[in-house]
Amino acid sequence: MVQVQSGNKQSIKHKLLLSIFVIFLVLVLQGCAVQNQDNQPLRVGIILPLSGNFASYGIESQQGILLAFEEFQKQDKNGNVNFPVELYFEDHQGDQKLAVTAYQKLRSNNISLLITGMSPVSLALKPLAEQDEIVQMAMFSSTPSYTSSNDYSFRVTARAEVEDTILAKSIIDKYQKVAVMHINNDMGLGHKKGFVGAFSSFGGSIVAEEAYGAKDTDFRAVLVKIKDTNPEALFIAGDTKTTAYIIKQMKELQMNMPVYATRAVESDELLAIAGDAAEGLIYTYPIDFVIDFVSQNQSGQKNILLEQFAANYKMRHNKIPTAYSAEGYEALRLLLFASKECANNVCVKQRLLSFQQIPSLFGKLSFDENGDVWYEFFLKKVENGKFVRS
Repeated sequence: MVQVQSGNKQSIKHKLLLSIFVIFLVLVLQGCAVQNQDNQPLRVGIILPLSGNFASYGIESQQGILLAFEEFQKQDKNGNVNFPVELYFEDHQGDQKLAVTAYQKLRSNNISLLITGMSPVSLALKPLAEQDEIVQMAMFSSTPSYTSSNDYSFRVTARAEVEDTILAKSIIDKYQKVAVMHINNDMGLGHKKGFVGAFSSFGGSIVAEEAYGAKDTDFRAVLVKIKDTNPEALFIAGDTKTTAYIIKQMKELQMNMPVYATRAVESDELLAIAGDAAEGLIYTYPIDFVIDFVSQNQSGQKNILLEQFAANYKMRHNKIPTAYSAEGYEALRLLLFASKECANNVCVKQRLLSFQQIPSLFGKLSFDENGDVWYEFFLKKVENGKFVRS
């Protein structure tokens, strides 16, 4: 466990006595009070895959979280905020049981806010956090199953269908027969369902659907089976590692059809495993980091917040950030922003739901009644061993 703390320890009890009438009016008018009136720390529990097959996602999002926390600390020192914050990290290794154990451990530390990563884990912890009235902010959790209204669950990941529809539209213009491979978990099933539904609605034909396990490394038998259906293209709804093995083995089997995937595949690990077999892979992505970290959305407008984030991240880690580090940054930033004016999680929930068209790394961001967000995606590809805009 990693613990990080911020804030001063000054008591404001005497100020409360002098301002009781003003605070009463604030409570009546806003339904919330200033956060941490008793100067107790705001404890944020963070459960990520920091080791194992999905560690790259967890580590990148952790880096974004810590960058947001550093900025919060600077604001606190400058007097812009005045409440202590503690972060508690736990590793779930991609295992739901470990995640539940980690959550129970964090509850013993009296966390009041929760950040989780991966669809299966976010889903597994959702009823526990709901029962405890803990606001949960999910990252890289795109499964539609996470959506529910009027509760404590939020996410900074767009639903799977957003990416899937973009892919389906881009494929149908060139190919009408597509095979689908998906990892057999909530993420893979969500993307499989979204893509199949969208592609079929556009008049395309799904000639094969094959599931595989998260720890699988040999896909040759499944690929031969798919090859026999004569698809024109293949859509893979999987993580970086399994996708890398699939496309590498496709080359060995001389399966030269175009391959499409989701943003989950962009990682140096993909190139390390697949090598030149990754060339031509097309996938969705929500953030465009371009030369000199000048980022633009699809309307051509600069995103200054994103440009600053990219520069700070590059200075800290000597590499370009990813969508996962951006999700981590926004997950903590939004939770702290909402908590600044709240005394309880009912207020935090209401504050988050009130966020409409606020600046973020993903452009103007809004939470709908389900705690879901939407933002633009575009297509990227692997070209000459690099991830570039398609």
